[in-house]
This record gives sequence, C-alpha cells and structure tokens, in this order.
Amino acid sequence: MIRWRSAGIDFFTVSALWSESVFSEVVMFLLIGPRLVQGIGPSRSMALATGAGVIRWTVAAFTTSLGLLACIQPLHGLTFALFHLAAIRLILTVAPVRLAATAQAIYGTLSGCRLHW
Repeated sequence: MIRWRSAGIDFFTVSALWSESVFSEVVMFLLIGPRLVQGIGPSRSMALATGAGVIRWTVAAFTTSLGLLACIQPLHGLTFALFHLAAIRLILTVAPVRLAATAQAIYGTLSGCRLHW
C-alpha cells in the first residue's frame, strides 16, 4: 500500500485493489479451496499456492501498473487461503489427534512471524 500510494495511486484505487484480494480470499475459503485441497491434496495445493505467490510478488515487485496489479490481486486467494487450508489439512493428517491443537497453534504462531532484515 505504501509503494502504491508513493507511485501516485489514489486511496480509492488502493482500497479497491485490497478489496479484490480479500474477496478472492473469501471465495477461496468458502467455495473453491476445500474442494481443491480434497481433489489434489494438501501437498499439491501448497505447491500451487507457492507458485501463485512467486508470480504475485514478482510482478508486484516490478510494477505499479494498475492493470497488472488488478490481475495479480486475486492470487491472494491462492497464496493465503489455499495455503492455509492445505496446511491445516496436512496437520490433521500428520499430527496425532492428541497433538492436533498444539500443531495448529505452532503453525499459527510461526505463520505470523516475519523476518525483518
């Protein structure tokens, strides 16, 4: 958002771009993601989400073109929601039932951590 605003993109347009990404996240959580994880499995879902992230953030790093930004914002549904659904499914598959809540808490804590250089 800071980069977009400094590139001269007005507040309304920035808000619309963010809304587009949040909408794609909701659609992924509610409609597409659960079926996708069920169909291709958690590992492939995570790989798809990772690939979408590489595309999204590579494009975002090199442009502030509104057209391109509008095209990559829906990838947020994959990069965040699909990855999260797949991670939870993987935890439920791999972790013993008595440790599932602990595993989810560790995942939630670590996924919230960011490295600052």
